[in-house]
Amino acid sequence: MMDRIAFLGGLNLAKDYDGDGINGWRDTAIMVEGPAALAAEQIFEESWLQGGIGFMGKDLPLAGLYHLKRAIDEMLMQLPDRTGTFYQMNLPDANRGARVRIVFSSPNQLTSPVLEMYLLAINSAQRLICITNGYFIPPLILRRALIDAAKRGVRVRLILQGPTDVPTARAIILGYYGTLLKNGVEIYEWTRSVLHAKTMVVDGVWVTVGSTNLDFRGFFLNYEANVAVVDPEFAAAMERQFEKDLEYCRRVTLEEWKNRPLKQKVMEVLLKPFAGQF
Repeated sequence: MMDRIAFLGGLNLAKDYDGDGINGWRDTAIMVEGPAALAAEQIFEESWLQGGIGFMGKDLPLAGLYHLKRAIDEMLMQLPDRTGTFYQMNLPDANRGARVRIVFSSPNQLTSPVLEMYLLAINSAQRLICITNGYFIPPLILRRALIDAAKRGVRVRLILQGPTDVPTARAIILGYYGTLLKNGVEIYEWTRSVLHAKTMVVDGVWVTVGSTNLDFRGFFLNYEANVAVVDPEFAAAMERQFEKDLEYCRRVTLEEWKNRPLKQKVMEVLLKPFAGQF
């Protein structure tokens, strides 16, 4: 943040990410101005004050985290459905600017506002969902929302990690491909470098860009922030970028997934209990 400008997204600040070569990490960030930047500053201050006093001072043992993840999955599935309608199609005039909101999750919260945002947007979709996410190990409720969207005729397209800096996470998500593919979800893997972007576009109207991975840790254990934008012009630009990214992706088919090596299947079974660690 600087004055009335804020940047939000997946970009890390470290020497490892300085390069601009062809194999640089694929990432996305967004610049916001005005009231949204002030909201981002307030979220930063809140995170700063909360730092170190979350409900978990350190990572849980793997077994404990697995049981916690299962309990949260079950709790989420029992919650009443509050995800009927999220955005409206009667948009404001262009000269009024885009509608922007900053959504924040932290380990101090009992729920995940970012997860709720994703569910609201997915359940509101009528035509198209385009998701790009480098670390995709979604909780059951999110997987079901994507499948339900595909079943009601929404085209659901995912660009997910190919080469990755966390091979174990990739091994886990491969185990989820089958259910998604069988229900009509399109899966593409980024092949050019490490994928680190976290974006979603819905119906050419609604966009989110932020820092949140679509996994248990991103929703419940980390401090994360996303920008939600209702603006058809911005959504169109993000859809064009999605199409451009597809040029560097390979599509995963159900037949290919069924014929994956036995070694891969064994790895999926062995690593599944640790999904909540990622």
